[in-house]
Amino acid sequence: MILIFWILVAFFLSSIPWAMVLGFLFLNRDIREVGDNNPGGANAWKMGGWKIGLSAVLLDLAKAFVPIYCAINFAGIESWGISALAVASLLGHAFTPFLKFRGGKSLAVTAGIWAAISNGWLVIPVMISLATFHSLQRTHVWTIILTMIVILSWVILRYFSPSMIILWVFNMNLIVLKHRNEIREGVIPRNWLINIVRKEND
Repeated sequence: MILIFWILVAFFLSSIPWAMVLGFLFLNRDIREVGDNNPGGANAWKMGGWKIGLSAVLLDLAKAFVPIYCAINFAGIESWGISALAVASLLGHAFTPFLKFRGGKSLAVTAGIWAAISNGWLVIPVMISLATFHSLQRTHVWTIILTMIVILSWVILRYFSPSMIILWVFNMNLIVLKHRNEIREGVIPRNWLINIVRKEND
């Protein structure tokens, strides 16, 4: 019963579309009118500036982090229970019933999940990974995918348990599903990297 309670909490909290809420509260607009029509932090940023955008991202991160962190540290949830909570968070955000099951792309929620599971240890490696891959190429989703591989490395070294591996696979597949159009663009190197390669080949 305790696990079911936390699963329901994780799903409900993650299903709250904070970017949409902030858009209506402070801008009186639907953030899906801009960008890729996604109800997420990126479009909140585009429409309302960095304050609205950053607030949306942090709230989306927190709505996954808080229930999972509390369930692990205060309710003794572990192993497959943690994976079930994380999947509930991902599904709640990606297929929120508040938006007719057309939710966001689950990036901030993914960050919140792994930050909670790692007790914060993944925050710095993930930030370094994001900055590094973003500086090397321009397709944002590939930066995320490559960073997910960094997370997988931590999972293997730290846990190496079927529950965490399966969670990672589910998480990665959801990201690919939600970003399938951007993935087709492929990896696009930054101009400075292209120039270096050209100079070496001359």
